[in-house]
Amino acid sequence: MPLIKVKCQACGIDDELKNNIELDKEADFFMCPSHTDYTGAEVHALFCFSCGSINAAALDSDENLRYILTYKLDETDLEKWCVEKKVPSIAIEKLKNYNYLK
Repeated sequence: MPLIKVKCQACGIDDELKNNIELDKEADFFMCPSHTDYTGAEVHALFCFSCGSINAAALDSDENLRYILTYKLDETDLEKWCVEKKVPSIAIEKLKNYNYLK
């Protein structure tokens, strides 16, 4: 699987993620599909375990990320977001281990 270089737009930490649906347990991020933007590009949400920010980004044709926006959610909204985005249970467990969820 090709690697995608990611960088949190809030705290600056960077990492490489596998371009697949599996969660890399050692990574500082997890990535999940979010929505399709007005251009038809698929936007992904990248959750940063370092600072708790969500970075919305779309892959370009060269497998590079184009960052759209960065935001944080409180625990209640993050829990709703996880349900809405169908975040895998392994990511939920990691969010709990990092105290972003209870």
